[in-house]
Amino acid sequence: MLKEILVHCGHSFCKQCIQKALGAQQQSKTPYSCPMCKLQLGPILELQKNFQLCSIVEAFLASTSKGQQQPGRLSRGRRAEKGVWG
Repeated sequence: MLKEILVHCGHSFCKQCIQKALGAQQQSKTPYSCPMCKLQLGPILELQKNFQLCSIVEAFLASTSKGQQQPGRLSRGRRAEKGVWG
């Protein structure tokens, strides 16, 4: 399961993605910055779990795993089959 992380500027990332981005910054010896807005995050970085986003994702995954889908809505795969995007 993905772990949602909140950085100081307010952007959220999955833990694996933000660690990869920050690891690349560390190798290039640049200060840590948000991959989205480029706000400098500081020399020491604490990754905080985004509890609100985690609960939203967990609720969504639970509802989709039970086969529940909103009436009239097509899943991503069904939209692709029918040529419907957006």
